[in-house]
Amino acid sequence: MRAGTQLTWTASAAVQRTPIHAASGLALVVLAAALLALAAIARVTRRLATLLSDLLQVTAAVASALFAIAILTGLVAVVILYG
Repeated sequence: MRAGTQLTWTASAAVQRTPIHAASGLALVVLAAALLALAAIARVTRRLATLLSDLLQVTAAVASALFAIAILTGLVAVVILYG
């Protein structure tokens, strides 16, 4: 009879711990999902920074070309008017 009582007590303790194990497993899954989301956000942010850097370089090149065209146009105008 005593062995049966011990078995019942052990089984009820295991049943009481099951929600704790389930909650810790769920917390681990949520943590892993959050880490994966943060890694994806970091990767996208890095790519966006690279694209913005490339865009700024192209913008600077276009601005330089337009400035050179404006200077050449001004020089041609001066040569035509006073030359």
